[in-house]
Parts: sequence; C-alpha cells; structure tokens
Amino acid sequence: MAEDEKKIVSDVPTISAKTIKDVHSVVEALSKDYIYLLSRILEPCCEKHGVNVTTPSNQILIEIAENCARDLVKLSIYQNDEVNPIKTFGYICFWVRKLKPMEATTYGENAVKDINEKLSIWLMEWLIDEFYSEFANDAEHLKAKVIRKRFKKLINSPERMTYLVHCLRNRTFGPHHYALLLDQITHT
Repeated sequence: MAEDEKKIVSDVPTISAKTIKDVHSVVEALSKDYIYLLSRILEPCCEKHGVNVTTPSNQILIEIAENCARDLVKLSIYQNDEVNPIKTFGYICFWVRKLKPMEATTYGENAVKDINEKLSIWLMEWLIDEFYSEFANDAEHLKAKVIRKRFKKLINSPERMTYLVHCLRNRTFGPHHYALLLDQITHT
C-alpha cells in the first residue's frame, strides 16, 4: 500500500468539530479523502476473496463518501470531537453496504447477489488491519494479530459469514451495528 493511502486511514479519525468553520467545506474535503480511499480498495478487497467485480460507479463512490463525511462531521460535533476510529470505519462500511457500489459479480461460474454485504465485511477487515498495522509498539502488533485471527475466523466460517450476510441484507443494520461488531472483534 502506498504511503499516501496509509495516511488516509490514519487521518480518518482526526476530524474535529472545534475546527469546523464551514461544515460544507469540511465535508467536501473529507469526501475527497473517502473517494480516494474507496476507489483504491474496494476492488482489491473483492479480488482477495476470489470475486470478480466490475469497477464501482464514481457517482456511487461520491455519494458514499459524502454521506459518510456528513455523518461523521455531525457525530464529531455531538461527541465533542471524540469520534472513535471504530465508529468511523462502521460508517464507511455501512454506506458501502447501503448504496451498493458493486454490480454484476461472479465467483467462478456463480453470480454473487450479496457482494455489497460481503464487501462491507471485507472492508471492515481491511480498515482495521491497516489501522492497527500503523502502530509501532509490540503490544499493538500483538493486538493486531489477535484481531486478524478473529476476522479470519469470522470470514472463513461459512455459518458465521452466511448469518452475518443474511443480517446485513435482510434486517435493519445501521452504522452503530457495524461499530458494535467491530468493538466486539477488536476488544482484547
């Protein structure tokens, strides 16, 4: 991963309501970061799991980025600038699932109807992995190792993955649900 892409992941949780003079300009700037991030990681997330995908629509990426940025700026204001990175990642994954940027996908010969739900889980894994890999101390590397193991257990278990995808696709599942799931996975 390029240095500038890693910078986006580490900068995501630093939005501050105290510095917001013009909410629209902050949302616009943050949206650009999210568009950049999403345009570079959605396809590799799918390919890593053997799913062939079409390039996501730029218009949908823009809409995901704007909605996510707007939500996080509001959250930052209401939470006195204390937006946890886990919540940030939850919002990103929620908007990916909600607005469904991927279309016509295949896994081998089979069509994948629930690609956006699966993609949101794979994206959670990628965001958390990148976030924890930025830490230099041994304790955080150990924590990252435990978290990777938990995600692999979730993703590699057909029963768990099927149930989670079912919940994402057929039930009410908001950004706070993603944050709770990530909290459970990352709590060591």
